[in-house]
Amino acid sequence: QGKYTFVVDNGKEIKKYHLQGGVPEGIFITTEWHTMEDCSQDCIILVIANAYCDENDYLRDYKKWKEWLNGYTDPL
Repeated sequence: QGKYTFVVDNGKEIKKYHLQGGVPEGIFITTEWHTMEDCSQDCIILVIANAYCDENDYLRDYKKWKEWLNGYTDPL
């Protein structure tokens, strides 16, 4: 139902997937930065995870994610 654009950034390239209801589609992501945009009012997005997701496990800052992706380690 509905439609939206799923934006995936793997650190080297950014891809946009235009998803629309009625078509069985899915996207598997692991460590990629991702956002959703252009969501229609009737858009429903289902997220399936294989484990409990703790908010503290996520990077919410793009710059910190890029540093993590490039192997940056905090000296503290």
